[in-house]
Amino acid sequence: MKNLIGMNLEGLRGELDKVNKEIVILLSKRMELVKNVAEFKMVNAVQVYDAERENEIFAKVRETALENGLEPDFAEGLFRKIIKYMRQKESETIESHNIRS
Repeated sequence: MKNLIGMNLEGLRGELDKVNKEIVILLSKRMELVKNVAEFKMVNAVQVYDAERENEIFAKVRETALENGLEPDFAEGLFRKIIKYMRQKESETIESHNIRS
C-alpha cells in the first residue's frame, strides 16, 4: 500500500473511492463465477447449499482477516451477507433455467 501520510482529506477520499471501485469489481467477478457454479450444479444435479463449503469459506475469511489486521467477526459477517445474496442468485438462475426447460 502506498504511503498516505501527509495526504489531504480529498486525496484520502480519492484513495477510498479507488478501493470501493475495486471491491465492486471483485464482487462482480465473484457473481460471474457464481453463475458458472450454478450452471455446473444444474448439469450435475448438485444442491445449491453446501454447509461444509460455506464453513470452509468463513474459516478462510476469518484467517485472512486476522492476517491483515481486520476484525474476523466483521469480515465473516460481511461474507455471510455476500454469500447469502449470491446463493439466492444462484438458486434463481437454476429456477429460471428449469422454468424455461
